[in-house]
Amino acid sequence: MNNILISYGTRPEIIKLSPVIRELNKKGVSFTTVFTGQHRELYDEMKDLVPKPDYNLAIMKKNQSLTGIMSGISSEFGKILQNEKPDLLMVQGDTATVAISALIAFYEKIQVGHVEAGLRTYDLTSPFPEEGNRQLVSRLAKYN
Repeated sequence: MNNILISYGTRPEIIKLSPVIRELNKKGVSFTTVFTGQHRELYDEMKDLVPKPDYNLAIMKKNQSLTGIMSGISSEFGKILQNEKPDLLMVQGDTATVAISALIAFYEKIQVGHVEAGLRTYDLTSPFPEEGNRQLVSRLAKYN
């Protein structure tokens, strides 16, 4: 892989992707980062774990719904993928950021690597929407 794009938007994603980012740096692998801003209020306490994002979508608005989060990410993320043309999208977890990033990468025919999160219940309603997001992304991902 010559170019990896790493998408994250929440505190747990930053925490769990930071060792991956350190390892990529150590091995000299090129990557670009996208912060969606899904947990913008928690970013400042975690930002030292990752490099300053190459892209910051800043999608959150007051009282935003899951649909609003998804549409906020999707309106910009496809443009980033088309511009960057990564070989691989790396995501972690079960959030809206992960689900929509992986789906758009799939639409753009970009391979997805998914660092798993959470326990599987196989019940799409519990926990909602996390289990649905996990199932969607693990199905789309080439690497789990």
